[in-house]
Amino acid sequence: MHYIYLMKFRQKPTKESFEKLREIRDKLGPSGRGLYITMGGYDIVWHIEADDNKKALETTMSFSDIAITETMPALPLDEAIQMKL
Repeated sequence: MHYIYLMKFRQKPTKESFEKLREIRDKLGPSGRGLYITMGGYDIVWHIEADDNKKALETTMSFSDIAITETMPALPLDEAIQMKL
């Protein structure tokens, strides 16, 4: 399952907060598809893959001390095209 995380730092980002994100990303390995620092309404956009909602929630909780997160399940376009609507 794919998930999109929209994140805002709880405080002004520091080197330590970026290091924590890197640590979590590296721990996820290939399932952490893309982690981007953004400008605008959110500070970070992250695409991950997880086996289920429980695993996605565990990932969210691992950085809840540094960021407020909105998590959205996502469906790749090719899978959506194959659906019978």
